[in-house]
Amino acid sequence: MKPMKRVIRVMKIKVAIAVLLLCPGITVVSAGGSFIPEYEAFRLDNGLQVVLIENHQQPTVVFKLVILSGSATDSDTLAGLASLSIEMLKAGTEQFPGGKLAAMTDSVGGIMEMVMGRDALSISGDFLSRDLPLSLTMLADMVIRPLFSEETLARIKNQHISWLMQMSSISSSFIQSALFRRIYGDAGYGADKIGTGSGLRRIKREDVVRFHRRYIRPNNAVLIIGGDFAGHDTKQLVTELFADWQRAEDFRRPKVSATVPDSLKILLIDRPNAPMTEFIIGGPAVPVGSDQFPALILLNYILGAGGEVSRLHKDLIQDSELAANVNSTLMWSRESGVLHVQGTAPNDMAADALSHTFQVMTELKDLRIPVRELTEAKRHYLGSIPGGFETFADAVFKFAGLFAFGVDINYHEHLFKQLDGVGPVMMQKTAEEFLDVNHMTIIISGPEDILRRDLSTLAPIDVLRSGSE
Repeated sequence: MKPMKRVIRVMKIKVAIAVLLLCPGITVVSAGGSFIPEYEAFRLDNGLQVVLIENHQQPTVVFKLVILSGSATDSDTLAGLASLSIEMLKAGTEQFPGGKLAAMTDSVGGIMEMVMGRDALSISGDFLSRDLPLSLTMLADMVIRPLFSEETLARIKNQHISWLMQMSSISSSFIQSALFRRIYGDAGYGADKIGTGSGLRRIKREDVVRFHRRYIRPNNAVLIIGGDFAGHDTKQLVTELFADWQRAEDFRRPKVSATVPDSLKILLIDRPNAPMTEFIIGGPAVPVGSDQFPALILLNYILGAGGEVSRLHKDLIQDSELAANVNSTLMWSRESGVLHVQGTAPNDMAADALSHTFQVMTELKDLRIPVRELTEAKRHYLGSIPGGFETFADAVFKFAGLFAFGVDINYHEHLFKQLDGVGPVMMQKTAEEFLDVNHMTIIISGPEDILRRDLSTLAPIDVLRSGSE
């Protein structure tokens, strides 16, 4: 029987302010007194950045190897190449061919998972401390000596195409994918992270080999390890295992461009038998590293991400009972990302729910947010940020995200101060820029025969038949 995944429970580790100076051959140890855990960072000669978070509370280790290129590198003709390439790494290597990687991982009760993102790809591991040498040996073989067999490629392509078909049958997932395509087009950020059916079918083995040669390289990667290990020994082990990984000379960051509507318009995707109407309203946001991002975080919380205390929940669910659910999401991204509102409403109430959503967004844009409401939003985030680093496993995943988003490892220290400095005037300016419904993409999924008449009173409508988007 496969062992259950271990749940890592550790005491809150001693915290420290960190300044990361990742220069070749130089080791940096964090020092100070805040909520960032102590870590050690260094860089190999081939460019691989390594961060070690040593903690001996539990006999376990977790790691995350982040490849700083994701599905945003996909072209419209080969959408899905990044996700296929990272998935194929665990399907066989020179030292562990066939199913030996999976068998070896299972035999020691470990976990090895692949994660696909628009900005980055990653390999996550969770093992007992005694198995750190084995797990890092497998990891090194995956990125340095993958086999990329034709048989494996065909199997994983079929698997991904099947996932896409399943997702397209879920209305909320379907309209979210449609929103990204409308904003960013058919490639990169616009395509689903898994890809598209046509893109996946076109991919050949040589495409995967080319992606690996260009992007899965040490000078485009960060390895973060946390847990019960000896720092000196682990540095030596990492250096020995990854020294043969050849750096890339030609990897490029994708250029991401967004399309913004110039007037209010509704895209209605006709789903005749849908029992409920799904709606999504969104537009491009800003990168995580932007000075505007802290204000957007607070605006998103007040708008819909704050659950019952958010304005959308109070208006559409508590007061008017127009929606079954509604929330807003701010995408953390190295590029512009997306800020969107998404909800579900009964078909006969959908137009009213959409109208109320417009009103909530317009009020935030036209009227200053009360100091008390802004203070509550700040209190939520300022209280939750330190908790995100409570365990070494939390810290590994937080650090991995920061590298993926292209910001400094002590970003949350800066964010803490920036959030505290956001005032009502800045919030209103942010809302004016990002919550103007006249310049947002609006997509509705539901039965046209019920929805069209009432929706047409709000804005002009374009209709797409289900399956055409």
